[in-house]
Amino acid sequence: MLDAFILDYYDMLYRCANRACCYNKALAEDFTQQCILKLYEGVERGHPQTIDKTTVGYAIRTLRSVVNDYFRKDIRERSAHERAETSMAGRSADDPGNRVADRDQVLWFLQSGS
Repeated sequence: MLDAFILDYYDMLYRCANRACCYNKALAEDFTQQCILKLYEGVERGHPQTIDKTTVGYAIRTLRSVVNDYFRKDIRERSAHERAETSMAGRSADDPGNRVADRDQVLWFLQSGS
């Protein structure tokens, strides 16, 4: 049932994924495989949309969800990285002032624990 669907529509899902990720073939292949895995998981769990009537529309919505999740995660990671960079802007690990502050904090912690 789902095997026949995959054989029939794998190329179409791949083309949709390829367009969605600006013709990056590696990402398109990953998205297509993740989509197929989600469809298999839906069948195993007994999701009503995938049992006996996996449709092209449902498969494309699943693919769209996979693509959106990837790009949302990428945006969150980039913004977290940028926030970390701006919070450390102008501060060097070799700056003696930073090391002294760290040393003072360690000394305070060691003395308070005694």
